[in-house]
Amino acid sequence: MKNKFLTVLAILMVIIVANGQTQLPPKPINLDFESDKADQQVSGWRLNPVCSPSDSFTSTAENPYQGSLSGLIKIDGEKTLRDYCIIVQTFDATKF
Repeated sequence: MKNKFLTVLAILMVIIVANGQTQLPPKPINLDFESDKADQQVSGWRLNPVCSPSDSFTSTAENPYQGSLSGLIKIDGEKTLRDYCIIVQTFDATKF
């Protein structure tokens, strides 16, 4: 009975891992936030899961450091000193 359970568990783990695999971009993209128009979601970037579901990250034409756009994280609601939100990008780092 124990062997049967372990076999089923192993098969489920293989299925879960196989379903979780996706094709990653070969390198970072849109590092300067210039690939999109203002007030749109920034391609290549996403909010980290630590962010609140009501937080957002968009491009903006207001006060760019260089170029014509910058990224803007909007924190919704009151936050404490412990609250934070970050943007992340995932890519295939095998060649690095």
